[in-house]
Amino acid sequence: MKNDRTRSISIFSVLIVRLRFLFAFIAIGAIVGNWDRILNFTDRLMRPAKRTDHDATSVYEWYCPMHPTVVRNEKTNCPTCGMALSQRKRGSKEELPPDVLSRLQLSPYRIRQARAATEAIEYRPLVRELRTVGVIEYDERRITDLSVRIAGRVEQLFVDFEGARVQAGDPLYKIYSPDLVTTQEEYLLAKKSLEEITAQPQHDGEARSRARRLAEAAEQRLRLWGVTDAQIAELEKSRKADSRLTIYSPVSGVVYKKDVHAGHYVQVGEDPYTIADDSVIWVQAEVFENDLGLMSPGLAVELQSEAYPGQTFRGDVAYVQSGIDLTTRTVKVRVNVENKDQKLKQGMYVSAFFKIPIGKMEELPESAAARVEPKEAPATTQPERTIYVCEMHGAFVFDKPGKCEQCGEMELEPLRIPPGSRLVYTCPDHPEASQDKPGMCPKDGKELTFRIEAEPVQTEIVWACPFHPDRTSPTKTICPISGDEMKLYRRENVLAVPLSAVIDSGVHKTVFIERSGGVFESVNVSIGPRSGEHYQVLRGLGAGDRVVTAGAFLLDAEARLNPGAGASYFGASGQEVHR
Repeated sequence: MKNDRTRSISIFSVLIVRLRFLFAFIAIGAIVGNWDRILNFTDRLMRPAKRTDHDATSVYEWYCPMHPTVVRNEKTNCPTCGMALSQRKRGSKEELPPDVLSRLQLSPYRIRQARAATEAIEYRPLVRELRTVGVIEYDERRITDLSVRIAGRVEQLFVDFEGARVQAGDPLYKIYSPDLVTTQEEYLLAKKSLEEITAQPQHDGEARSRARRLAEAAEQRLRLWGVTDAQIAELEKSRKADSRLTIYSPVSGVVYKKDVHAGHYVQVGEDPYTIADDSVIWVQAEVFENDLGLMSPGLAVELQSEAYPGQTFRGDVAYVQSGIDLTTRTVKVRVNVENKDQKLKQGMYVSAFFKIPIGKMEELPESAAARVEPKEAPATTQPERTIYVCEMHGAFVFDKPGKCEQCGEMELEPLRIPPGSRLVYTCPDHPEASQDKPGMCPKDGKELTFRIEAEPVQTEIVWACPFHPDRTSPTKTICPISGDEMKLYRRENVLAVPLSAVIDSGVHKTVFIERSGGVFESVNVSIGPRSGEHYQVLRGLGAGDRVVTAGAFLLDAEARLNPGAGASYFGASGQEVHR
């Protein structure tokens, strides 16, 4: 009996030992799953039931942006984080600055939970890449109609099919014309009369002048009919009129059109041959209307054809069509392309590649490279340097790394101030209140936070490839892609925001900016064309603004799910508010 009892106790002890680990895991899971409830319950227990330290008659109160439960009647520091309290009207919502759609304040835990990442925007040399298709056409200015100048019958064709290539001076056809014979006889008689009158010792000057005018008139008529200098010289040598005249091509090119056959009677003004000079051709590229603003004459273009894999042809924009095709919503952009080897044929499809600099690029003479002097920075700007800031205290800037002196917990983060920019302090709610040193906003008494202001336009002088403007060099060299010599340009860099930071709702484009202390503001922005992973900023942002590049959609969803966040900080105090 005693042994059975001992055995039962041993089994029970072993069971308890093994089950205690299971009970521990269950308890930990229950705590983790209800952590938010535990925090809320603890906060309610520790929060004062009534605002015992508040003066209900006061119009303003002081609160901590990071800990909204901390509210005081006078300005002091937050007992939790040490941050200076901000002033607001008692019982009123925060007034948002213009163009600010909403404002969120998240704790560091919530920021890590949303995996939010920020990046300071700056000026960049943006290049827009555009790919489209085009069709090759003959240059209309290089098409020549060889009109018939004298009526007659075509007796022989030297070029008897369309597409034949001819050179200037090549024979085209031979024509018989009675008028040609008559004019040749007149020319020979006038020349003979002129020679006889000139041979007389005492000739009549008026008769000699008349004979010379007759000879010149007959010669001029022959030239207008297409008789060449060599043919006139042969006529004078043989002294015999030829009833057949060979017509030669005055230009080089390809026979674009042929409308004549042997034995065909032709009249003056008909066009038996049309010749197109294809040494320079046109490419009619189709560009959508949203890219129309990027097109301008002189823009470099690269072309590729499936007929010649790996080979690149180059041209430049000559003309942008004035009208838009209502069916395809595209506009034709005419590109001039040299075709000396005649590889490109009429009607071929080609791919057109545009690399368009977003900022202006002005070509300079090479001699200007020696005269370029370093740009003097204005007195209000600072050279490039690195500062160290705390996420919680945007009113303080430090020159050395370490921990924030105000909260003693946050590690300072390095922030680069680009050259030509300056460090200023502004009010988050009143951007017009700006100064060069830390201080208080004269309108609402809030601590001024830092921001980096840059020049409206930043330019630099670089050597760049005309076909690949993103390829630059400090000295003149050869472009590694196109093989062309780089040219000297004065290039304009534009303010750029990362693609991932822009939230496009279809009507508005917004960006979240991190102000300070985990405060994020959603602002309307106006952006230009896309270039790779960046957009050009036209309005709404400034250089140095830290925009949310990861987690922006989560912040946007948080703002939409909490409409009150548009006028007050998220997580505001749940205490009783005096109204």
